[in-house]
Amino acid sequence: MKLLLLILVFLPLSFSYSACNLELAQASGKYLELLESASLRSYQNRSVCEVLDQEIAACTKKQMAKIEKQFNPKIILGSYCQPHLPPYPSTNKEQFLKGAELYSWKENEGYFWYSLLPGTNRQKSASEIKANKMSYRYLLAKIEQLPPKIIITWNHETSNNEEEALNLSLPDQSKVKAIKSQIERSKLLLQK
Repeated sequence: MKLLLLILVFLPLSFSYSACNLELAQASGKYLELLESASLRSYQNRSVCEVLDQEIAACTKKQMAKIEKQFNPKIILGSYCQPHLPPYPSTNKEQFLKGAELYSWKENEGYFWYSLLPGTNRQKSASEIKANKMSYRYLLAKIEQLPPKIIITWNHETSNNEEEALNLSLPDQSKVKAIKSQIERSKLLLQK
C-alpha cells in the first residue's frame, strides 16, 4: 500500500519535469546549427545576446526592416539581454564637461568592446575601463547624449598593470567611420 501511495505521489512529479518546449528546443538547435555551418568559431563561447548585438550592428537599414518584422531588437536586447549587455545608456552630461575618453579593445574571441568615460587628468586602469564596457550600438547611443563641443580622446593611455592589460585597438574601418560620423553629428570634437 505504501509503495502504491509513493508511486501516486511521485508519478505526477516525474511527468511535470518531462514537459518539453518544442519550439524553444528547435530554435536553439537551429541557432547552433547555423553557427556551426557558418564556421563562426569566434561566436561559440559567446551568449546569444552578444551574437545578436554584433550581427544587428552590421545590418543595413533594409535588413533591419526585415528583422523588425520578426521581432523588436531593442526590446530583446534591452530586456532579455540586460544581464549580458548594459542597458541603453543614460548619460549625466555634467560628468563629461572636461571631455570624454573613448576606449576600444578586442577580446580573445574577436569581439570588440567600447568604454566611454568622463575625461580626467589621470590614467584609467584596465579594470575601470572593462567595468564600463558597452557594445558598438550602445556606444553610438551614448555619444549622442554627450554635451556638444567637448573633446573626445580615443584609446588614451591606461595604467601599466600587467595583470589587467587591455588589447586597445581600433575596430574595422566601417565602424571607425560610423563612430567618427556620430561624433561629428553630435557636434563633438575628436582629438587626433
